[in-house]
Amino acid sequence: MKCIFCGKQEKLTKEHVFPNWLSNLYKNNDLVINEFVGDTNIKWLSKIFQHKARVVCKDCNNGWMSDLEKSVIPIIKKMILLKKMTIDENSQKILSFWAQKTALMVNQSMPSGIKITQDVFD
Repeated sequence: MKCIFCGKQEKLTKEHVFPNWLSNLYKNNDLVINEFVGDTNIKWLSKIFQHKARVVCKDCNNGWMSDLEKSVIPIIKKMILLKKMTIDENSQKILSFWAQKTALMVNQSMPSGIKITQDVFD
């Protein structure tokens, strides 16, 4: 299969749809019901923020995507914990890029239904 971001044809890695570090902000025993409804109906129980999709290559997953997650953690963590903060221009850019990447990952994790077209990934 090919990576949704760089287009490389190689073995794909599993990537958390929402970052794994988010689960550390919740109790270890917090569980959620995941449900997809559409052409395919699927329902399962899992720990919070543990949904993964096998759609990105190792280089993207361990490269720019990992760097992006590290840079967005202090921004999002403060927001989630309702800490007073100012989001400067650089933080806004990081946050918006992360939000777009995450939306694309959510879209790719869906088993059926409407998909964002490939041109958005390029």
